Amino acid sequence: MSLPNLLQATWKALSVSSTEFPNHTPELKAPAKEIADAFNRLEKGQAAAIFQLQTGHCPLNAYLHQFKRLTTKYCRGCGVPEMVAHFLLYCR
Repeated sequence: MSLPNLLQATWKALSVSSTEFPNHTPELKAPAKEIADAFNRLEKGQAAAIFQLQTGHCPLNAYLHQFKRLTTKYCRGCGVPEMVAHFLLYCR
């Protein structure tokens, strides 16, 4: 089952039992077919890493520093806050 279909089925199952939001069943549209197909071919770990980077919930210094897991939010190589954009696009 593809990810969008799985999300849709899960949402419908949860919303049926909901008394708070009985009429809130969004229709999830899959992204472009090529993107959905590529995502479905990934292994679980690869998909998890992409999802973490997309949401910003990944083990980069700036994120870990928010939860006192690291003493600094700065990149060891560059000295700027280590966030997703820096990690993917700018870090040396």
